[in-house]
Amino acid sequence: MTRYLFPILIIIATVLISRFSYCQTASKDISFANYLSLNQRYSESNFLLKKNSASVEYIVFPTQKDTINYLIGWNYYMEKKMDSSACYFRKVKETSTYYIKARFYASFVEAYLGKYKQADSLLMGTSLPNDTNLVKLKEYQQAGIYLLGNNLDSFDKKSESFKNDYYPISEGEKHMIVYREKITEVQHKSAFLAGMMSALLPGSGKFYAGYKGQAAGAFLPSFFLGAVAVENYVKDGYKSPNFIVFASLFSVFYVGNIWGSVLSVKMKQNEINNEIKHNILLDLHIPLRRIFN
Repeated sequence: MTRYLFPILIIIATVLISRFSYCQTASKDISFANYLSLNQRYSESNFLLKKNSASVEYIVFPTQKDTINYLIGWNYYMEKKMDSSACYFRKVKETSTYYIKARFYASFVEAYLGKYKQADSLLMGTSLPNDTNLVKLKEYQQAGIYLLGNNLDSFDKKSESFKNDYYPISEGEKHMIVYREKITEVQHKSAFLAGMMSALLPGSGKFYAGYKGQAAGAFLPSFFLGAVAVENYVKDGYKSPNFIVFASLFSVFYVGNIWGSVLSVKMKQNEINNEIKHNILLDLHIPLRRIFN
């Protein structure tokens, strides 16, 4: 038995030295990949990281695997390849120093992609240290996600925690309340009412919808054609060719104005909602860059 012990020890020592040597090499590659990333050479960085990732599963320490996953996710994030970014951010384990940052960014990416339930679920399942500011950030991010998903009741409950006392999110908290008011305001606009208003006074429906500049443009042609049609009717009667032409044109513009006013309410709602969503995402993103970078 003793004669086999020495060869076994030699094999174990060889494996350990090999593992240590590879870990050293992997660490250098990771450092260089990080350098490439900092210089915006994201594709080259990911090529190097993935080359190591294919070999590290059973060779390097788990922390290196998490670092590789985080850096790949970050490179994809900077390239705006959001699906891939979220996938790698999710792989970072709780034991990693990158865990919290990866989870918050993964949640933001899911919100950016319109996957609001997944974004909220990521934050709900994130273990945070005993850090009041991180808790505030989590509450703030969740509130923004609820607002993006038009879940106003959940937003109202979550926004009760807004204190405006943590600088990175204080301005964003104020903005979120304003966005909430705008969303409510735009939802209360009625397409039926816009049509009725334009039927009574051409252009007024578009003014109500929010297209104030188009209101005059809708009113003037209808007013002009209607006035000319009435004038020809008074002069030559309803059989007059001029009356028929101008009355027909007036009818087309009049009906078109009513229908256009009905459609303009929905169009304006979409415009405002898209603008609000863009602003919410911006207000969710800025604190992440301030806190984690």
